[in-house]
Amino acid sequence: MNRFEKVDAVLQSLIIQRPSSLENFHSHMENLELCIQDLEIGLDHLSRKLIRNRDYWAKLSIPRNHGNQQHLPILPDPTIHHQPS
Repeated sequence: MNRFEKVDAVLQSLIIQRPSSLENFHSHMENLELCIQDLEIGLDHLSRKLIRNRDYWAKLSIPRNHGNQQHLPILPDPTIHHQPS
């Protein structure tokens, strides 16, 4: 059962047993809020990685020296973290 289903179950029990379930409901709502915050942080991280990758690939596709037929340098992949030797 995921957290959304748990909140739904709490809401259903709240309808049936109003006073005793209010504290439980608030606790589940706080947990749900924390889960949403975690998702937002994860999406922000993913978005930043996608932007870095887009920028990396855009740099590779830009012709250098205004049309001269020279090979582009191979840039390191920014998504791979190399350990220092």
